[in-house]
Amino acid sequence: MQFAEDASTKHRSWKAISKLAVLAQNMNAHKIDIYHDRKLNTSRFMIHPNSKLRRAWEISTVSLVIYVCVMIPFIVGFQFVDWSGLGPMNTFIDVYFIVDMVMTLRTGIVSNGEVVMDPKKVAKKYFRTWFIVDLISNFPLVLFVPSSGKSLKIVKLQKIPKLLRIGRLLKYLREYAKYYNLIVSFLGLSLGLHFFACIWASLFNDCITERGQIICGDDELAPMYVQCIHIIMLMFLGIGESTTFVSIARLQNPAVDASIEIYYMSITVFMLGTIFSSFLFGNVITLLMSWDQQKAQFRNRMDMIKAEMKYYELPEELQHRVRRNYDYLWINQRAYSDMMLLNQPGISKPLKTTIALHLYKDLLNTVPFFAGSDSRFLGKVCLALETAVYLPGDTIIYCDDIGKEMFIVRKEITTMVEQIRQTTEMLSFRLGVDDFDGDEGDDDFDYEDSYNDDMSLNMHEAPRSFPPLTEETEEEMARRESMSIVSVIA
Repeated sequence: MQFAEDASTKHRSWKAISKLAVLAQNMNAHKIDIYHDRKLNTSRFMIHPNSKLRRAWEISTVSLVIYVCVMIPFIVGFQFVDWSGLGPMNTFIDVYFIVDMVMTLRTGIVSNGEVVMDPKKVAKKYFRTWFIVDLISNFPLVLFVPSSGKSLKIVKLQKIPKLLRIGRLLKYLREYAKYYNLIVSFLGLSLGLHFFACIWASLFNDCITERGQIICGDDELAPMYVQCIHIIMLMFLGIGESTTFVSIARLQNPAVDASIEIYYMSITVFMLGTIFSSFLFGNVITLLMSWDQQKAQFRNRMDMIKAEMKYYELPEELQHRVRRNYDYLWINQRAYSDMMLLNQPGISKPLKTTIALHLYKDLLNTVPFFAGSDSRFLGKVCLALETAVYLPGDTIIYCDDIGKEMFIVRKEITTMVEQIRQTTEMLSFRLGVDDFDGDEGDDDFDYEDSYNDDMSLNMHEAPRSFPPLTEETEEEMARRESMSIVSVIA
């Protein structure tokens, strides 16, 4: 009977664990799948590194890491303050980070662009990296040492390795490459100020007598911390070694009572402050210089073009037209007309095709030639499209030229002047936005009377990738050849 009850209890326990595993698996659906998954040697209790569960856990971990980075220097530096009220919070953090060690062992890792879900390989990597640091900082030393003053100091110092977990926060900041160095510099400067201010308060406060008696209350924390921050800030910036203001806290005055420790501490703070400040100011200047990178590139390009035109002594009229062309590109946000995204060597061709389809598919749908074409061919056509901007007075094609391109109007209008074979009368009509002009074999010419933003397509190269387009092109050419009357749109 007892055996049956034990078996039933074990069955219910395993059933509950199984339900928890299924729940974790449901939260484990990775939203951003940019890695190749290995399905070998996996376990249902392993967590995908990009899962919602893991991301929520890491956000909580980063929040607690920030709390630890702020509070541990306070606890170590201001030992005259009664921190017993933080006991439950500290216990929760200790338990949380112990659970985090287990979570790390059960979370897949990314190796060479692939997600590895093998528990043995995950554990092997963890033991080689963060395990020792986590073990030292999370070991419950308070349970094995007496509650004397020196022992409690050792317990407090044991928490310092937790500060190394700030690396987790930096991992997320790497996603913002433009601001990463600035944020890291500012974060390092802020934490450095906080850390050294707390050390300064710990070494040079007069709140504990030689007999170990505490003569300061908790209300001394704020003024002492502010004065220490002020002193460390002066040293960081290299302005001075101490404040000239009246002291508001029980701190040693280096001008009255200096010691060798104060000199050692001051030299260390001066050196590190110089490094931190240099990094911060350098990154601020770099960020300001690259704030509008496209504008800077455009201005540099214009300077080079102006210098070249001046060197070749181009007429002022031509120089003015060149400047108008580039001004139009910039004003109408065509600074990206070169489409750097589609020309990046690191992007695969299928991804480039998908991007090009997203950008130009709606435009191609306005052209009857491409109606009913499959996405594969449209993707090739989109990759072959080029931006063409024409200014007022530019002639796109003459009546005796052999047309090799199709123009799809994206912006503004074009006045087309068509010469009828049987007469010298000049008739004109207008093309609106999203209209197209197939110049293959036309006996006309286009003349711009306003700014015109087109997409051009080489009609000799494109049909080779899609034979049916050749037939449609020939039919359209025959239809245009047979036209004897051109509608005039006023």
